[in-house]
Amino acid sequence: MSQNPFQPPQNDDPAPPRRANTVDPETARVIRERIHRLNRNSLLIGGPALLIQSGAQAATGPVKAIVLLTGTGMLIYGLSLYARMRNRNPWWGLVGLFSCLGMLVLLLLPKKCHHCGATTKGKTCDACGAPAPI
Repeated sequence: MSQNPFQPPQNDDPAPPRRANTVDPETARVIRERIHRLNRNSLLIGGPALLIQSGAQAATGPVKAIVLLTGTGMLIYGLSLYARMRNRNPWWGLVGLFSCLGMLVLLLLPKKCHHCGATTKGKTCDACGAPAPI
C-alpha cells in the first residue's frame, strides 16, 4: 500500500524526556535549612548593625569612631551572610562599606541555585528543582 502524500510524516522516535527535578527531598530539605539559617543570621546581625551605625551619629569623639566601626563591621559580616544565602561570594559583603546603598546592590544581584548554580527566580530553581534562595 502506498503512503498518503498529504499525511504528516510519522516520527517513531519517542519524545525527549522532560527534565525531571534532579534534587531528592533530603537534599532539598538540607538546602532549604541552609538558606533559612543564613537569612536568619544575616538579619540578626545586619539589622542591629544599622541601628548601631545610626546611633553613632549621636556620639562624639573617639566613641563615635569606635561605634561606627563596630556597626560597619557587623553590617559587612551580615551582608556577607546574605550574599552566601543568595549563593554569591561572601566578599560581596564589603558593599556594606556603603551602608544602605550596599544593601541595595546585594538585593539587585540575581540569586543562584545552591544545587546547580543556575540563576533562579521564584521559589524553586527551574533547572534542577532545588529550593531557591529567598
